Amino acid sequence: NAHSASPDPEHTLHAYTAARILAVETDALLAAMSLPPDIEKLGIGVGMESGEALVGSFGPLRRRLHTALGHPITVAERLQGLTAELAHPVLVGPGAAQHLGASATESLGDFLLMGLTQPTRVYTPAPYMPERPAGSPPSRLRLVTSARHATH
Repeated sequence: NAHSASPDPEHTLHAYTAARILAVETDALLAAMSLPPDIEKLGIGVGMESGEALVGSFGPLRRRLHTALGHPITVAERLQGLTAELAHPVLVGPGAAQHLGASATESLGDFLLMGLTQPTRVYTPAPYMPERPAGSPPSRLRLVTSARHATH
């Protein structure tokens, strides 16, 4: 049976906010770590796109895989892989950028993403957007990290 879900009208904004918070707080946590000089600091990469996708369990009974399939999934995955090359921790596809509005993102240009036949306009968060909107709850990442440090 196929089920159709009505997405939260603010789903793109929620994902965008979470991606920015994750990138900023992960960078801060990694910067606080003391690493030997010959070890490069880790980074995080988030690719996001908005659109219709097929979600479900696919494959034969014994090898079933629960996954999401569709153009926005492919674009988000390719954008995530491009984050290191473009040196931007968060990259946004054209569908998500359209939902967010022109003031939230800046275009980096058109890129031919692996496996696609048409160039895709790639965006990055605009630098003047707040890292954490006023009134948003504190990140769970910080709480999980604190709990781990307390138990070791």
